[in-house]
Amino acid sequence: MTKIIRKDKSYKLNELPELANNSFVVNNIIGFTGSILSRPIENTLNIYKHFAIVYGFDRRNILWVIENNTNGVECITFNDFLNGQHNYKVERYINNSFQSNLILQRAKEKANEIYNPTIFNCEHFVNFCHTGNSQSKQVDVTKVVVNAAISYYELKVSYTNKNEELLESLNKTRKSLDIERSPEFQKTLDENISKK
Repeated sequence: MTKIIRKDKSYKLNELPELANNSFVVNNIIGFTGSILSRPIENTLNIYKHFAIVYGFDRRNILWVIENNTNGVECITFNDFLNGQHNYKVERYINNSFQSNLILQRAKEKANEIYNPTIFNCEHFVNFCHTGNSQSKQVDVTKVVVNAAISYYELKVSYTNKNEELLESLNKTRKSLDIERSPEFQKTLDENISKK
């Protein structure tokens, strides 16, 4: 994966910048360290979002966030998080220091994890920091959609030309994306193939 080049300095979680303030205000709502930010990912028609958690402001009034990306888990400036965009959203506000400390502790637990778009992406990371469960709704929904598309094509191929090489290629695609066929669907495919 390609490393991201930052305009500003970035930090690993074992050397975080010193904070002067761990709160912020957006839309007249006060949030603290650990609040979740998101922004659209370019060239995805605003379907996918990139996520980070707020760290806080340093003495120069620079806002720092912690995200998971192809560089790994790192603390970057809010401007680098925005990546030239102006559209962002506070997905979840944290309003007490106990929650903030727990979220930072969980972030540090994942500090050395390797980024993976399907099993440990930015959304997996922020959800782990908040709940202790590494989950990505974006990945889950994508898998459902891709599974439906592949299943449709597999059925079509199994009914019409019964091309086993093409079915095997689709099966390899499933495995690479970690999308399994249901036992019922596998039974239907096997029955269609055996009828040739």
